[in-house]
Amino acid sequence: MKKLFLVLGLLCSSMTYSQIIIHATVNGYGNKMVIGYWKDFTYVSDTLQLNRNKAHYKFDSSEPVYFKLQTTDPDTYTPFLIAFPGDTISIEKDTKHLVIKGGAESYNTFLTRLGAEMRAKFAGMPPDYNASTQYLLDRSEDFFSTFKHPQKQLIKNIHTQFIVTNYKLSPIMVKYSSEATIMNGISTIIKSQGVPGANGDANLKYLDRVNFSNPNIGFANLPDIITMNNLIRILRTHAIEKDTALKDTDEYVIENKIIKELFKESRYRSRLLAYNLYYRINQYTQYPMQLAGVEDFVAGFRKENFSTDLLPAIEKSYLSQVASIGALSKGAVAPAFKLPDTKGKSDLQVMRQGIKINSL
Repeated sequence: MKKLFLVLGLLCSSMTYSQIIIHATVNGYGNKMVIGYWKDFTYVSDTLQLNRNKAHYKFDSSEPVYFKLQTTDPDTYTPFLIAFPGDTISIEKDTKHLVIKGGAESYNTFLTRLGAEMRAKFAGMPPDYNASTQYLLDRSEDFFSTFKHPQKQLIKNIHTQFIVTNYKLSPIMVKYSSEATIMNGISTIIKSQGVPGANGDANLKYLDRVNFSNPNIGFANLPDIITMNNLIRILRTHAIEKDTALKDTDEYVIENKIIKELFKESRYRSRLLAYNLYYRINQYTQYPMQLAGVEDFVAGFRKENFSTDLLPAIEKSYLSQVASIGALSKGAVAPAFKLPDTKGKSDLQVMRQGIKINSL
């Protein structure tokens, strides 16, 4: 345990952070607003009181941050905008206009307009994932042809990955998750690492637009990582159906293996592995024994080439969870928890108070 604290301290002290500053002026929406952003695998939401229609917010980051603003009276949202360490961004919003200045201002403005365009173009039409994806890619290509920013290529790569993940991959997973052939087709495309023309199935069109070995893709928005993690869980289900011997294998171990088989060593792979491990740790309130073996899993993740900036959040979460229920060592008393009944409902409470853990 002391080793974990020491490593966490060393990692935190070695990372370079810069401040991101947000200035907001909001007229016509009450006296408060909310800023939300992703930090350490968690969505942070802070309510800001407006003073003469103005609010200011600062946070530190070592990499791009995705944030959005929400007004509360009435409720409105900006899309997730991007900010880089060192950026100062000013946002002016009233009931008719939204003006963004500073940072990647033209890109963030493009994002707000693109959403409105999509709603207008496809309103009332039946879902056509290929049409919407093609439209977004075409509009984005037009924008990036004239866009100027020091991180232009990084932004473009992340943006393309966002489109493909949210407008193509996610709908495919919803519609075809039970069809092993299509799910395995997705696996083949990912393994090809973005080689054009890697598939001939119209259902899988556009998925070869993303090379997950690209270092820029590792800065993907967390919802994109969550979507990919859902794919990994679907693939794990199909793997167990194909090989029933896996039924008794820890689900995390199976998913960890699938991720490493699909993705070459890269920042994106490390982020996906990190989220998968973080998710396991934070499920302990519903499934306490999820913490069993985590220290070994953290040690294994530490060997990843791109793990350094991700470890502090994982180790901090693990130490916090262990401290809240007591060390899971031999002789420790297991906490109370719930198990689903035979119909999958979690109304059967199994009290484990007083039952000791003999092994991990």
